[in-house]
Amino acid sequence: MNAIPLPGDRYGKLTVQHQVGKGDNRGARYACVCACGCYPFYAKARELNSGRVTECKRCAKRRAD
Repeated sequence: MNAIPLPGDRYGKLTVQHQVGKGDNRGARYACVCACGCYPFYAKARELNSGRVTECKRCAKRRAD
């Protein structure tokens, strides 16, 4: 079973702020703030726990360029 992200937990550059809505069959979403200041960035618990999402889309695009 995957851990439930709590406010203040860090996943790469993202810091969890709070849960958005309730979890359903697609998984709960969490509002996160990126180290670059991008807020809010929404990610699912399974994406955070698996390491698939570790930064906002703006940082990912900047890193890819």
